[in-house]
Amino acid sequence: MSTNFKFMSRLLPGWVWVFLGIHGLLVVANVVTFAMTRWFGFSPMSVFRLSDEANVPTWWSSIQWFLVGLVFSAMAFCLMERRNWRTWGICFPAAIFFFLSLDETASLHERVGKVWEAWGMTGLRTGTWVAICVPLFLVVLVMAVVAIWPQLKSHRSAMVKMGSGIALLLASAVGVELLANFFGDNTIGVNICVVIEELGEMCSTTLILWGALQWAAEKNIRIAFATPPNPIFVVDRRQA
Repeated sequence: MSTNFKFMSRLLPGWVWVFLGIHGLLVVANVVTFAMTRWFGFSPMSVFRLSDEANVPTWWSSIQWFLVGLVFSAMAFCLMERRNWRTWGICFPAAIFFFLSLDETASLHERVGKVWEAWGMTGLRTGTWVAICVPLFLVVLVMAVVAIWPQLKSHRSAMVKMGSGIALLLASAVGVELLANFFGDNTIGVNICVVIEELGEMCSTTLILWGALQWAAEKNIRIAFATPPNPIFVVDRRQA
């Protein structure tokens, strides 16, 4: 048992296993909720539905994005030089990730799609936000990569993790979202798409967070959480 535990710890950090376990529990809760509603006639329960807003899966995704923004903010605090504007770029992705955290709870991208539809623009059943927000996100993403590239390019492993996370995010949020348009409302097919999409998005955020923490560690930046009366969030840069 201990040998298997050590192998798993070497394969992935312990906190990543915990996060993946939470993702799995949310998927199971969603499937159970769907089954109870569809096959047993219970009233729809939205608290664990991956397709709904303002519920446990949404809050969990928002927390993950907030943690990514917090890590990038900590790195900005340590790496920024006031008189060297080239070091300011790391603030940009921090702001993006905080915005994504807000978007999870406020559903800003979906509101944009509804405004577009209110102007008479017909769209996909899953929403027209894809046509507006995805190109804008890609532009912002390129700007963020350009901003941090001078400091990131020598950290290949962290870069691969964060890049893979972004790729998984786009494949899930855009690719699977578009695929869901081929299924009817509340069908098994569309619910499978929802599970794949939301699980992919949650795992992508975990990958990005893992890469960001690895990058911070390689920059000799210590990020830790503590309990009162100590400071809740601790950041410092160790000497190489």
